[in-house]
Amino acid sequence: TAVMPDEIDEELLKSPNNILAVEYAKAVLASGSKTGLIPIIREGAGYNDESIGGDICSAAAVRKAIKDGQKKKIKKCVPDFVYEDLPDVLPSADDFIFYSLLRAERADMRKITDCGEGLENRIKALLKNSSSVEELKEKIKTKRYTATRLSRVLLSNMLGISSRFVSDCLKSRLYLKVLAVKKEKAGVLSAMSSYSDYPVIARKNDAAKLSGVAAKCFKKDIFANDVANYVFKKLTNEYDMKTV
Repeated sequence: TAVMPDEIDEELLKSPNNILAVEYAKAVLASGSKTGLIPIIREGAGYNDESIGGDICSAAAVRKAIKDGQKKKIKKCVPDFVYEDLPDVLPSADDFIFYSLLRAERADMRKITDCGEGLENRIKALLKNSSSVEELKEKIKTKRYTATRLSRVLLSNMLGISSRFVSDCLKSRLYLKVLAVKKEKAGVLSAMSSYSDYPVIARKNDAAKLSGVAAKCFKKDIFANDVANYVFKKLTNEYDMKTV
């Protein structure tokens, strides 16, 4: 159903979550997909709300609480198994990010999604005068170059994720990586494997069956997990499926 401009609630489109929802809807319409959309109202804290007033808080509030050494304040806001996985101190990947930026050629940085329009030159120019990633982002940040965009660019550069790689992945038949499953629902995995149009990755042997772009994508997942392990000072296995 077409919506006339005077029927649109402009306030509705100022919320980050609503903007994202609209973009999802636009993508579904543009692709001609038969996917059904079920709107879910965000409850509790807003996207950028760093306060903790109830049982539901934002991810920004979780990060701030940990950064401020007040992890216990968020215990009521997240499931127990999530709370157990949260670090007591926010780790830093600054060394990885800075090293990758120092090594990167401008031509290669331009191949990263959202790193066009000379942004690579601005990053390179301000890099050596910054002592942290946050400081670097603050120096680069403008209305045009938002902090979120900069974070994506810096992480993509660190992990070696180019626009071409992203495009290839989006166009390819990849896989479903099972992160966790409830003990009483473990039997669902066999059904998923039987009926899914995509390979289901629940153990190392499953990943060995991947090929082409899917194999390259999973290899990048492994690399990202290895970097995260180093940053968080913990050992996790990308092939492990958590039972909760």
